This record gives sequence, C-alpha cells and structure tokens, in this order.
Amino acid sequence: MSSSIMDLNLTSVRDQTVYLTKGVLQNDDQQLTSLAPGQKIVLQHGRLRQEATIQFRAAGECFIGMFEMNAALAKKMRLLDYKRYRLVHDPNNDVVRIDAAPVSVASGMHRHSPRLRGQTISIGYQLQSQLGIPDIRGYAVTVKSGDAVRKMFVGTPSNLFDHEMQTAPGTGKALRLAPGKSYGLRYDQRTRTLTILGPTGRA
Repeated sequence: MSSSIMDLNLTSVRDQTVYLTKGVLQNDDQQLTSLAPGQKIVLQHGRLRQEATIQFRAAGECFIGMFEMNAALAKKMRLLDYKRYRLVHDPNNDVVRIDAAPVSVASGMHRHSPRLRGQTISIGYQLQSQLGIPDIRGYAVTVKSGDAVRKMFVGTPSNLFDHEMQTAPGTGKALRLAPGKSYGLRYDQRTRTLTILGPTGRA
C-alpha cells in the first residue's frame, strides 16, 4: 500500500494512460512507491472505475507530485484539471483510489513590496505548489486574515524556489501582516480561500 498527494494536469497523453511525476518536496513514504512503469491498474473515483496503464516522468520542476491524463479519461472519472487529490494504491487488487484533497497548509515569510498593486499578492512558486494554488495568469483568490477579507490576484515571481508572499505595504497593513514574519497558511481549492492562520514564530 502506498499513497501520495498529487495535482491533476490534463495533457495530450495516450488514452487510458496516467503519467506520474514525483514531488521533490515529498519523501518516499509520500510517494506511490508500490507502482511500476507499465503497470496495469484500475482507477477508482467514488463509484467510477476505469482501467489504465501507469507511466512515470523524471522529477523536474515539480515540488508536489503530479498526475497526468487526457481530458477524455478525466471526464469519465469526473476529475478536474488543476485540482489536488490523494491517490492510494492497493497492491492486492491493483486499484488506485482517487479522493479529493482540496485543503493544504504551509507557511511562508511575508514581505512588503512597494512595486505591487494593492489587489495583488505575490506568492513564490514553491509556496504556491505546497498550497495547491495553480500558476494561472489572472488567478483570483480570497485572502482572509482575522476579520479582514480581500479579493486578490495571485502573481508568481520568476524564482521557482521562492517561498515568500509579498503584498503592497497598505495591503499588508490591512491584512495585519508584518514584514519579515512567517505565517501559517491554509488554502481551500473549493472556495479559492487563502486563510492567514497567524505567525509561526519563525523570522
């Protein structure tokens, strides 16, 4: 038995084929280590089942695991692009169960950036990956910090290993975020809500 949290990416891969990419931030006990390339399995999402073949891609710029299938298979399984799922493989029957995993938590350092507009929050790609926020231009989220609520657009800096979030000084003040402090974060894909949980005590 093995399991992994993975993000779905719809691509033009062969029909009834699933490509897996390991996440570089995930340990071996967070990977689908019981699966092998070319293995025939049964995908199960709720009551829906489809036969498929597993293939692997080499780990690259993927912090959290990713699984790929084409749009036709995703439609049959009622799976959504860019959404996060938990995949569990049972080697006794070679069933890979897929369950939604819409809530993710992480922590990140906050910085002020006078260059940002008030309605933009810049979130480093690594931190975005941990939270399950897709890297889509113009993607909007609701940011909640205590009783302060702001709808904001997510910007992604060019450094792939960036693990910080940045706001304009006025926005940071309105959200009660101090520069140079690390905050716990929770993101819910169902509501597109990023909740600031509070300082983590790290600087």
